[in-house]
Amino acid sequence: MCERCTESVHKQLYDLHQMEDYCRELKTGAARCPLCHDDVHLPLDGGWKLHLLSASGCPGNTRRRSKKSTSSS
Repeated sequence: MCERCTESVHKQLYDLHQMEDYCRELKTGAARCPLCHDDVHLPLDGGWKLHLLSASGCPGNTRRRSKKSTSSS
């Protein structure tokens, strides 16, 4: 685990990982999304649920809901 950004990193790639732009310290009260490397603010802002499931949420989530969601009535 990277001590700076808290993401899981293979030990052979650790030095290379720390040179990447997305390897940065976490803000207080946040977690880092391993899919898109954005900070997710916990829990008052909607946190993980909002980040992963909203139409404008995580670009790395392949299950993200489309803007044209259909509902069954």
